[in-house]
Amino acid sequence: MTVAKMWGLTAVGVLYGALILLAAYGFGFTSRAAINLPIMIVLATAGVVDLHRKRIPDRLTLPGLAWALAASLFLGWPRLLDALLGVLLCGGIMLLLAVISRGSIGGGDVKLVAAIGASLGWRWGFGVVAFAQVSLALLALCLFIARRKGRKDALPFGPFLAAFAILALLAKPMQ
Repeated sequence: MTVAKMWGLTAVGVLYGALILLAAYGFGFTSRAAINLPIMIVLATAGVVDLHRKRIPDRLTLPGLAWALAASLFLGWPRLLDALLGVLLCGGIMLLLAVISRGSIGGGDVKLVAAIGASLGWRWGFGVVAFAQVSLALLALCLFIARRKGRKDALPFGPFLAAFAILALLAKPMQ
C-alpha cells in the first residue's frame, strides 16, 4: 500500500470517527444511541474496508442487517414494517441493478443497502442511495475529465453509502 493511500484511508477513518463521536454526543446516553451507534460503526467500517479492499464482506453487512432488524423489532410493529420494507425495496432494487450491471455493483453493496434500508426505512434508504449515486457519479465525472480514471475504472460505492447513511441517521427523527 502506498503512503498516499494509507493517509487517504486514515483520513476517511478519522472523518467517520468524527461523525460517530458527533452522533454519540448528540444522542447522549439514550435508546437512540444504543440503537444507532452500532449500525454507524458497521457503516463506517464497511466504507473504509470497501475503499481499501474494493469489497464489503458479509461479516460486516449481515450482523449490521440483523442488528437493524432486531432494533426495529424492539421499537414495535410500525417501525418493524418500515424496516422490512426497507430491506425488500432498497435491497431488492440494488439486487436488480447488480444483476443488470453484470457485476458493476457487488453483493456487499446490495447487502449494505439492505442494512441501510432496515436502519432508516425505505423512504430514507432510497434517499441515501440517490445521494450516494449522484455523488459517486459527480466524482467519476471529475476524475474522468481530469484523466485520472477511465470509463471502465471502478470506484467503490460503499464509502458514499456509509457517509450518507450516517448523516441520515443523525438527521432522521426517532420513530
